[in-house]
Amino acid sequence: MGNIIRVLALVVELPATVFKCRKRFTGNQRLDGRVVVITGGNGGIGKETAYQLSLRGPKKIIIGSRNTVTNERAVSELKRRNPGTDVTALALDLASLESVREFAKRVAEIKPIVDVLINNGAARPYADPYTQFRTNYLARAHIHTKLAMVLFAKELAKRLKSSGISNVKTYSINPGIIDSRPGADSDISANILFRCFKTLFMLPADMGPQPYLHCALDDELANESGHFYE
Repeated sequence: MGNIIRVLALVVELPATVFKCRKRFTGNQRLDGRVVVITGGNGGIGKETAYQLSLRGPKKIIIGSRNTVTNERAVSELKRRNPGTDVTALALDLASLESVREFAKRVAEIKPIVDVLINNGAARPYADPYTQFRTNYLARAHIHTKLAMVLFAKELAKRLKSSGISNVKTYSINPGIIDSRPGADSDISANILFRCFKTLFMLPADMGPQPYLHCALDDELANESGHFYE
């Protein structure tokens, strides 16, 4: 069943990518005085999202990832691309609940109120081979974990509404097939195949953040919550 779902997902996704049907967010909404938190913000779609949002004038951007070296590199790059950006990198290992709690604690110490939270992440190699296996393969199907996230966001939206909390919205996002260098850690032969694949089927990195920008900034979605966007 999982394989059938994957095939159907590709059938829907590939034509939109190949024929460049994705649209850029063109709104002029600003984030002045706002605080943005992005997990996985040190590379790929997360880093590009941080840059795109930095152009909207947020008061503070906080990125989190387990690799402190690439965290600092990302901070330097963001400040170089958009001088004046106030960005901080914190250690965050999403495979560890203890690390997640510590990250949340430190974010609250820096800025008690978060206006935009983007839970971004991707498959990456781990120092512990078993952790990599457990994270990427132990689940019966990766697609099922993605479905669980969509259902979680939908259920969270319902509970927030029933609790009378109207100023918090949830959105599930599929950024599409984006060239965020997932093959950078593979061997040479795999990279050759990857380069051929991305030329035909992948969109450039700056297209990845577009659904994030849409959900975070578009006034038309201000009264929507729990829905799926791509």
